[in-house]
Amino acid sequence: MLYVALGEEVVRVPNFSAPTMRSPVYSGADKLPIPPMPEAPEGCKEHPARAQALHLSFLVAQSQDHVAAPLQAISLFRSDGRPHMQEVNAASFDRWRGRPECTNSPSGLTICGVREEGLPVATGAQVAGGDVSGGPRWVAACGYGTGSILVDDCRVYYLLRKGLLVRYLFNQQRVSLERMYELDPSIREWLKSIVVEDYAWPRPDRDRPVFHP
Repeated sequence: MLYVALGEEVVRVPNFSAPTMRSPVYSGADKLPIPPMPEAPEGCKEHPARAQALHLSFLVAQSQDHVAAPLQAISLFRSDGRPHMQEVNAASFDRWRGRPECTNSPSGLTICGVREEGLPVATGAQVAGGDVSGGPRWVAACGYGTGSILVDDCRVYYLLRKGLLVRYLFNQQRVSLERMYELDPSIREWLKSIVVEDYAWPRPDRDRPVFHP
């Protein structure tokens, strides 16, 4: 298993020896906690590898039955507590949701925007949003404003928990907005399951913790 520290939050995933799974810490490294055993190999339980982001697409690709299989990419990021791009997407959704072109689905998802089908690929912009029980609102931004002119390219951001930001990408040719909204609670549960709860970082007023196999 590979242990990765995104700030003070530690996640545990199967180790596929893929260095591209981790993005390095670019700033604030001096403020990160010291591992319980710095002399241990990096990535083990006693010495989690530091990272700014952990890219989980390699892990998802190992199984076609994985709950996140419809996604093009999914990553966890160290966060300063603000959801950042989620705020941008949510603000866009709030601006659009009162327009006549918005539609509401039985599941509670509201989809706003246009799809222009005159080209070989659909272009335009769409924003979709809906409430998720026990977590932040789900908002997907598709097309303009996401780095793509293709309305089928969509991005979702949200704060999974304090210190951990989720970003994932999907394409509407592969999975619909409605279906992605339905799958998201299961994706959140999977992400929560790989978080090491209450990781025992050493504190100045504590002895070094003892780990058991």
